[in-house]
Amino acid sequence: MNYKEIDGLLRGYTSHEKEYLKNVEFVPELLEKISEMTKDDFINNSLNSNVYFPTKNINVEIDFKKHSRFNYVAEHKHAYIEMSYVYSGKLKQIINGREVMLEKGDVIILDTNVKHETFAASHNDIIVTFLLSTEFFKRNMFQFESSNFISDFFLRSIFESHKYNRYLLLSMAKDNQFKHLVLSLINEFVDPDIETDLLKEYYLYILFVELVRRGEKRQEILKENEVNSEEYTYFRITNYIKEHITDITLAKMAKDFGYNTNYMSQVIKKATGHSFSEFVLDERLNISVHFLKKTNISIQEVATKSGFSNMNFFYHKFKERFKITPKEYRKGIE
Repeated sequence: MNYKEIDGLLRGYTSHEKEYLKNVEFVPELLEKISEMTKDDFINNSLNSNVYFPTKNINVEIDFKKHSRFNYVAEHKHAYIEMSYVYSGKLKQIINGREVMLEKGDVIILDTNVKHETFAASHNDIIVTFLLSTEFFKRNMFQFESSNFISDFFLRSIFESHKYNRYLLLSMAKDNQFKHLVLSLINEFVDPDIETDLLKEYYLYILFVELVRRGEKRQEILKENEVNSEEYTYFRITNYIKEHITDITLAKMAKDFGYNTNYMSQVIKKATGHSFSEFVLDERLNISVHFLKKTNISIQEVATKSGFSNMNFFYHKFKERFKITPKEYRKGIE
């Protein structure tokens, strides 16, 4: 299918959408304000059937769906990673109790186990969603050489989702190449051909590379402007820890940030979802993976350069997280 045909397919009504729309048309005045209606508004107007309670999990590594319009999606969470792209219009969600408005060109990636609910979409609100298993991420995300808050998010989604419950929101509205990649990926789902599964993985990997590149540019903007935001705080913390990974202490970090240790601990916990010691351990393990992949130095040197002074502790924590030893990991990528 060409892009025009895919556009027509996305804007057309599915059988579910036709049913939801039919229900709302019995109360015509509601259609104009449907995107602002809460779950209770639907129920109070006898539109219970337009409130969807998701229960389905995916049994494949990659799946695709178009977000249904004219219905409210009740609060839920799931064991896979969800990436949505606003192809047209807008959409309002509540994520971890916080209202988030998505505009055309926005990309939002929800980690596993993130509680979220979605307001109803109207006629022009077209949102496409890709459902990704953690197994897919494990196989593909280790290839990233760049390290920023986006690549960090992907890596943590694989191993630490039960501790983070985070999401990423980026605007790709001015990136036509990203839009065309999304449409090409959709085409592999709706009009499959030879080697479709392989192309799905390739397109997804390229999409994530584009997002990581956007993350690099975003970090530079944050660094230049020093925006007082959660995103910038996370950026400062991760960069500092990486730069001082071999000898970092909470006391030294607090002093360099101009905080006392208790407040520094609170800032780290709020920004990362982890305690200082947990977050430093994660960073050291991530750095050790980089050395194992990109260098031929001994595993002893890998441990030392990653900030581990005790080899037994390094082996224990590495295997606990990655389910294999450092030696086995290196052998597996040769």
